[in-house]
Amino acid sequence: MNVVGYIAVGTYARTGAVHQFAVKYGMDDNGEGTWSIDHQASTEIGCSVKCLAHCPERKSIIAGDDRGSIHMLNMHKDDSDTMELHSDAITSLSVRGNSILAAAADGNIAIVDVENGLIDHVTTKSPSRRIYPSLAVHPSGRLALSVNGGRVLTMWDLEHKKSALTVKLDRARYNDVQFVCFPAEEGGEPAAEPNAAVTLCRESVDVYSLADNFSVPTFSLEVPTGGLWTCMHVCGGTIYVGDSLGNIHVVRGTLEDIDVAVQRCHRHRVNTIQTFPLNDGAGTHTMVVSTDSFSVTDSGVALWVDGGEAEEPLMGLADAEIPAKVLAAMACSA
Repeated sequence: MNVVGYIAVGTYARTGAVHQFAVKYGMDDNGEGTWSIDHQASTEIGCSVKCLAHCPERKSIIAGDDRGSIHMLNMHKDDSDTMELHSDAITSLSVRGNSILAAAADGNIAIVDVENGLIDHVTTKSPSRRIYPSLAVHPSGRLALSVNGGRVLTMWDLEHKKSALTVKLDRARYNDVQFVCFPAEEGGEPAAEPNAAVTLCRESVDVYSLADNFSVPTFSLEVPTGGLWTCMHVCGGTIYVGDSLGNIHVVRGTLEDIDVAVQRCHRHRVNTIQTFPLNDGAGTHTMVVSTDSFSVTDSGVALWVDGGEAEEPLMGLADAEIPAKVLAAMACSA
């Protein structure tokens, strides 16, 4: 069996750690695909791991903790480095090349150049005490989007380290914002550059055209009966949205025509969603890794193939392998 991807999860409280796993795929004697997940390493952090990101340039996992530090963990050898960035919890991480953007609950957004160890700041703490639970970087590296845990969305000019656009949205307490590259036609390839953004709050998921400067949503996904939206992840032109009932809603199509399918993954609320590409010889598929808010069941981490139709998850990780509540997850191809 060959390693096709890696999963990392970060756990809660004083026992906080980053646990790394390798996803393996191969063909059995009957020509059927077989899977396994093997534990690779665990690194104690000593406090809650709030978010994770992958830095391909450094072959590292970046972990943000609730004390304001980031930890760079080498994925292939026992080597790590820690940098203190903020006075409060790291709430979001985004990586582009050798640059790491880390947003924190103290109102700061730090830019770290890991090549030479330089740290810069896009903004500083203000009397209004902004909190940035989400930070999305444009593929060009020149712009970023953030929401502040309230109603304010900001587009940042990273080159000049200032805000380029500030919009007050309709709903309260936004928790996430991401760029989306919707295809020009149904079933087409994702656009080369983002043409939309998607925001998430507990009651709604809203898609905006970037050309309209976030004036009116082009599409809104209302929360399922008895549930709340909990998390989302964007892969090209597809949006994966988790709810508090254990479902993942797969949103795809074009800006003018969006379809939604539902995948049942967990018995508890979906906590995180990540994806990575897999080529099994017959084509390239999207592997989806999701975690729930409890690790006391064998569905704490689920892995499944997004083939356009709802299926049972391929496999999961037993709670014995993750001894504490999962707060963050990261997935990448090998």
